[in-house]
Amino acid sequence: MPCSDIRETIEIRLDIDDRVSAYRLNKLTCGADVGKSDLLFDLIVGKTAEELLDFPTHTLVRHLKDPDPTLEFLAFKHLFAIQAALRVFTGVDPGNPTSECTVTQISNDFAGIEFTGILAQAPILERIKACGHCGTC
Repeated sequence: MPCSDIRETIEIRLDIDDRVSAYRLNKLTCGADVGKSDLLFDLIVGKTAEELLDFPTHTLVRHLKDPDPTLEFLAFKHLFAIQAALRVFTGVDPGNPTSECTVTQISNDFAGIEFTGILAQAPILERIKACGHCGTC
């Protein structure tokens, strides 16, 4: 039976130089991957939060190499989810329960920092719908 809770979790790991080293996007309730859980890994690994917050959408479209509509939708969902989480991580957004991304945990160890948040889907879906692939969002 499908669940009515459509929220998702985002986990982002930053290395000791504050560069993205891993991320995962999963369903909150069942833990299932959203598409491939790290769909944009090759595109974002090694980038700083600031680079990803300014990441142009036209670069994403070029990276997909002949995408089908479902893959394109998922890629934008991943990018906008990563950006929502990084806005909270960098302090641009508060990360409280009314935010696009609500921070649930931040931890660190010898390898870097791990940020975990819960994503509200409506704002992200609106951003995807509004994006005309012009590169300005």
